[in-house]
Amino acid sequence: MDLTLIGMVDNQELRHSLEEGIHLIGRADDAALKLGNPIYGNIMMIGALAAIGDLPMEREDFRTVISKTMASEKTAANLSAYDTGAQMIH
Repeated sequence: MDLTLIGMVDNQELRHSLEEGIHLIGRADDAALKLGNPIYGNIMMIGALAAIGDLPMEREDFRTVISKTMASEKTAANLSAYDTGAQMIH
């Protein structure tokens, strides 16, 4: 990932936040591959955003919605990805 533009940001706090965000995305990509599908990185980001309060979605609400649209094994994998994203924040 090219971090050249981040180096141009003058605001130290913003630069730090951007660097942390990029690091988290990289960790989510790696963890998603371990779960067997890179798409789980997106679900991990949902879990991470929910964990810090930027996305008002409780785990149970997420489970309810996905269980209505996915097979049980896919529901379990998506919940695992959601939990992994939340755990990456803490």
